[in-house]
Amino acid sequence: CDGADCAIDYSDQTQGYSVVNKSIQRFDNFTTTAPFAISNVAFFPNLEYNTSNPDILYYSYSDIKKYVRSTNTTTTFGATQRGAWALKTCPSNSSRVYAAGGTYYYAPTGELYVTSDGGTSWSTISNSASFPATYPRISDIGVRPNNSGQVFVTFSGYTGGLKVLYSSDAGISWSNISFDLPNIPIWSIEVDVNNNVYIGCDI
Repeated sequence: CDGADCAIDYSDQTQGYSVVNKSIQRFDNFTTTAPFAISNVAFFPNLEYNTSNPDILYYSYSDIKKYVRSTNTTTTFGATQRGAWALKTCPSNSSRVYAAGGTYYYAPTGELYVTSDGGTSWSTISNSASFPATYPRISDIGVRPNNSGQVFVTFSGYTGGLKVLYSSDAGISWSNISFDLPNIPIWSIEVDVNNNVYIGCDI
């Protein structure tokens, strides 16, 4: 089996979700209860809990969905915004979610999106004048835990000088903070409350 992502309930660590091949498996108890599938989409869906309500899971691939555990129901957020590349919820603002992607995980082109109302409406934020006109696949999204407007995106691929972008205003404007990072793919990013930024790459 192949696994790509998992999410553990922050209010009850005996339950959560994992990706097994194309299936998103729901665990009501990791040790005593067999899991069952809530979705069977495609390889590498992304999982993120709502940060104030653990009953809600967001997951994404070619589209973005909200799953409610207590009712076992799923809502799809339209077809214009996509999350095959990355998905990120915000600890300080449970209504804000960032997503990035094209029509599938390895799609060479895609966009970056944000919702500030829990998924009812979405805006494209990679069409800002300060965002590169062309760019490799967005590999991850990082958000400062105490300020959901401060967002970082990382890029895979070998485009020199384009590794990490930063926005202080939820994607309205962007700054390139790649500085002297080597020209290698950047795969992951995490941000702590002191605004220290950690990235994962091939070396």
